[in-house]
Amino acid sequence: TFLIRRGYETLGLGLVFIASLCAISIISYTPGDPSLNIATRSYPQNLAGHSGAIISDLALQLSGLATIIPIIILFIWGVRFCKKNLFNRLWLKLILAIFSLISGAVALASIPNPLWWPFVFGLGGNLGDIFFTLGKNNLFSLIADNSYYFIRISTGIFSVLCCIAALG
Repeated sequence: TFLIRRGYETLGLGLVFIASLCAISIISYTPGDPSLNIATRSYPQNLAGHSGAIISDLALQLSGLATIIPIIILFIWGVRFCKKNLFNRLWLKLILAIFSLISGAVALASIPNPLWWPFVFGLGGNLGDIFFTLGKNNLFSLIADNSYYFIRISTGIFSVLCCIAALG
């Protein structure tokens, strides 16, 4: 049991470290940093180096600002593992985390882009834009002509609820 407890603590510390590294790379994202779709010889300004520049570029392009959802979940799971406060049905928590990410991206995609946003797609990344467009054109067009507010509020609430359930 001693080794099992140390294993859980090590796993927890690993999750906290990964979440912290991802948060640092997202916070220090610079659009001109070298990544998979930007070729430059300059050294990245990202605090996590080349890997951080690539990770933050991919994450922000995929899910936009909703990227913070899995970072928060990983961090809290790591703390729980360190405290040996384990939870049942990990597979269900993973599915809820994915739903939280997708619905959060859709909620963010429904918000108009601010001037400081460096991408052509919305705040929810490509994932949010795809699902937002599908919902706007197919599902929510039955409710109202201008259903942006309904999409924003309903998917935002669903994202928060899924995140809370994934943490519990």
